Amino acid sequence: MATLSAARRQPAVAILPEQIQATSELPPTFTALAETTWATYQRVDWGYRHEVPGSGEQPPDPPLLYDPIPFSQHDPRWAALPLGSSTFTVTSSGCAVTAAAMLITRINYNVTPEHLVRWLNTHNGFTSGGLLRWHKIADFQDGLEFVNYHLWRNAPADLNKLRSLLDYGPQIVQVDHHPGGPLNTHFVLATAMASTGGSRTAPTDVTIIDPYTGNTTTLLTAYARPGWDLARAVYALAEYRTVQP
Repeated sequence: MATLSAARRQPAVAILPEQIQATSELPPTFTALAETTWATYQRVDWGYRHEVPGSGEQPPDPPLLYDPIPFSQHDPRWAALPLGSSTFTVTSSGCAVTAAAMLITRINYNVTPEHLVRWLNTHNGFTSGGLLRWHKIADFQDGLEFVNYHLWRNAPADLNKLRSLLDYGPQIVQVDHHPGGPLNTHFVLATAMASTGGSRTAPTDVTIIDPYTGNTTTLLTAYARPGWDLARAVYALAEYRTVQP
């Protein structure tokens, strides 16, 4: 089975869910994020590869996962694309769809925001106001399931829920682009809980890939006022789960 680095050296070959080959061998050497996600699949979704209770059958192997590709909504290759029939474009208001494209690259490494936006524009993927229809992301990509939209605008974010969902893999999180004033909605791809003191049981921040810049940082570094914690800085979360296609 090819390692991750070998797969990435073949960008011209589309990696489609139906072409992914399962293996009973140990997973290839990915980054810590991918290895953690693999372990979570074995523990939660596929039961450590033991028999499915009462079936006498072995569970299926989890799909091959990659690290998300960082994208910026201001990339000239897709920045000017409209969001549906609205007057908004990817560069002005496409943070959510850019974050979604990054999420999809965990399964299909050749997808870009351009591919996703063009498909959504012909499949009713945006409202008349340019808002993303979250479930359409799963319609675009086999092997990805939209589960729920968790809203915490009028109450502190549920950090136990946030931690639990990030155990499954990256999630799209709503933050305030200009913290401290009226909510200025911005979406980022949260990839993992992060602890400043080295403790794995008391995470205090979240590692994110910011579609505004395409850079990796932490949520509290980029989108919080002094004294804020995660419960104050996270406003919503679009929950997705990678499933066996």
